Formats: sequence, structure tokens, C-alpha cells
Amino acid sequence: MSAKALFLDLDGTLLNDQKEITPGNRAAIEAALAAGHQVVITTGRPLVSAREQARRLGIPIENTVAAGDAANDLSMLRAAGVGVAMCNGTDEAKAAADAVTCRDNNHDGIAEIIEKYLVHR
Repeated sequence: MSAKALFLDLDGTLLNDQKEITPGNRAAIEAALAAGHQVVITTGRPLVSAREQARRLGIPIENTVAAGDAANDLSMLRAAGVGVAMCNGTDEAKAAADAVTCRDNNHDGIAEIIEKYLVHR
């Protein structure tokens, strides 16, 4: 799979417990963007949003990575080419995902996903 886009949830995924983006996650997102990948925030109705954004970007949903942590992310995790649950996520999210991060939302979990599936450092 050649990932072209990363769809992210906010709370418990991209944002740490202080509602901030960690420096490591910020740097990884910048590297992904510089390499030509799309990074898209999907909240509320993640599957509908992810499918619509993928369509607008001309990227097959199979060529996307989704990151989430809770029940509202399940459909997005299942639909993406690779669904990755945060290690701090719910058991339900982990079961729906193809992979689970080693690092949580406070310790650059999104950077881990970007490095593994998009930028391959």
C-alpha cells in the first residue's frame, strides 16, 4: 500500500492531554506535507469526512491511513487502507484497527504513524 493521506482524530490522537500538538508530532506532520502527503483532520463523522476528503483529493480510500482512539473512529479505522489505533485508545478501537501505536498521544504517537506509513524514516 502506498499511503498518500493520513486522516486524524483530534482528542486523544493528535492532541496531547493539554490539548496541544507535541513538537515531535508537529515535525512529523511537516515532513509528511513536505513529502507531498495530505494530513487531514476528521472529526464528528470521521468515515463520511474521510471518504469525502479522499475523493476530493483524488486518493483512493485504500491509499490512506487513519488514526483514532475511540468508538467514533471505528468506521474510519476499518475503511482506511491501514487503520491505526492509539495505544491510549479504547479496546474497541484497538480491535477495529490493523495496528496499534507503541507511543500514546502524549509521546508523539502520530509521529510514529507518519514515520512508519508515510515518510519511512
